[in-house]
Amino acid sequence: MNNRKSGFESASTWRRQLGAAAVEFALVFPMLFVVTYGAIIYSYIYVLRQSLTYAAQEAAQAAVSVSPGVSSYDDLVKQTAVNTAIAAISWMPPSVRTAISVDTGDVTICRGPSSGACASLLPGDVAVVVRLELPLSNGDGGAGRRDVSPLFATFTMPPFGRFPPLPNIMAGQAVARL
Repeated sequence: MNNRKSGFESASTWRRQLGAAAVEFALVFPMLFVVTYGAIIYSYIYVLRQSLTYAAQEAAQAAVSVSPGVSSYDDLVKQTAVNTAIAAISWMPPSVRTAISVDTGDVTICRGPSSGACASLLPGDVAVVVRLELPLSNGDGGAGRRDVSPLFATFTMPPFGRFPPLPNIMAGQAVARL
């Protein structure tokens, strides 16, 4: 007589296999979710960062095009840079656009070396520095701006802390020499 099974497993063996698959899924799914979620969030953060840098670059280039012989030159340079930066970020959702600092205080005209973004200039150099900031932290964005923390849902993973870790402020900066 043949004691071999006919190719069908008994019901209890099949149920144990399903239980093992459920345990394996429960162990693997959180890691798979974190990797997928992290890839999506960080790709969006990368797009925002590149967009800030692009807007700052466009603003600095536009500011250089202002003729130096006009009256109120500094004000015109700053306003040209602001208008160009606003146009460059116009594709962003309103919740992000309103959180980005775009005003004449974000445009600096450097005449020769000084501290900060102007430190690398040589004596006699004139440059326009445009810096755009997007607050990502929780709480007040400062200076009347609001942060965009609801844009990125974060959660706490007990052994690792807050995920995904985000910088407090994302910035794009460009310098154009005149």
